[in-house]
Amino acid sequence: MHCWNIVGHFIGITPELYPKNYKEGWDLGIAIIKRNQSESPDSQHLTSSLLEFSSQFFNAPAFRKMPIYLMHYFVKNVSDKIGVDILKTLGVNEYIPFHVKVFGWIFLRLMKIGHALQKHSRFIKRLTHRYLLKYMQALVHNYLKNYNVEFFIPETLNSNWNIKK
Repeated sequence: MHCWNIVGHFIGITPELYPKNYKEGWDLGIAIIKRNQSESPDSQHLTSSLLEFSSQFFNAPAFRKMPIYLMHYFVKNVSDKIGVDILKTLGVNEYIPFHVKVFGWIFLRLMKIGHALQKHSRFIKRLTHRYLLKYMQALVHNYLKNYNVEFFIPETLNSNWNIKK
């Protein structure tokens, strides 16, 4: 919730309009989606680009469809709530192979277990934090290595996140 309130701040939304809790955030999200649920070539192109970009993070060709599986998983509740197949609206109708579904199921269960462990163990929390920082650095480096682009992280974030240059 805090992250989206920060995004709202940067795009000029007044703080009075920020959702104050999960339920308000959920209700606001559903209202926005209902208002913007019609198909459009732009939304389909944006979704296709996002899935293509995301598939690069699964280096094994057998798992290139993992972003589609994750998208199915994360939008199911919203689709059910508004009574519209969001994935169809966004032009996502690709077949997900069985092995990707199995791997995705295992991946999501491991994430849930990891999240639960973080709540009860400072050691696990620090270990996870350290691993995720390295992982994100590697993803950004891998993605940008073929481009003549400099990725700038402000010094305050470098020190807050303990990122090594």
